[in-house]
Amino acid sequence: MPSYRHHELGDLYVQIKVKFPESIDPAVIPLLEQALPARNGMPKLPKKTHLDEVTLEEPNDRQKRSAASNGDEMDEDEDDGRPGVACAQRMSPHFAS
Repeated sequence: MPSYRHHELGDLYVQIKVKFPESIDPAVIPLLEQALPARNGMPKLPKKTHLDEVTLEEPNDRQKRSAASNGDEMDEDEDDGRPGVACAQRMSPHFAS
C-alpha cells in the first residue's frame, strides 16, 4: 500500500474469517474440486515413522481460562489462603532462617 507521508510502500494485511459447514453433501464435493485448486498429495513418509491419530476438540472452560491468563498451565499455583512453603529459589538470603 502506498504511504503518502513516507513515500514508501507499506504492508496490507487482510483478515478473512471463514465459517466452514459442520457437514457437506457428498454430491457437492466434485463441484468444489472443480472450483478450487487441486489438492496437495499426502507426503511420503518413511515406513518406520510413528504417527499418532488425534481428534481436535474445543477447549474446555479450564483450558480457556488458563490460555487467557498466561497460556502456561504448568505455572498455576493452588492458593487456598493458608501459609505454605516458599520455594528455596524465591527466598532471599536475608530472610532465610
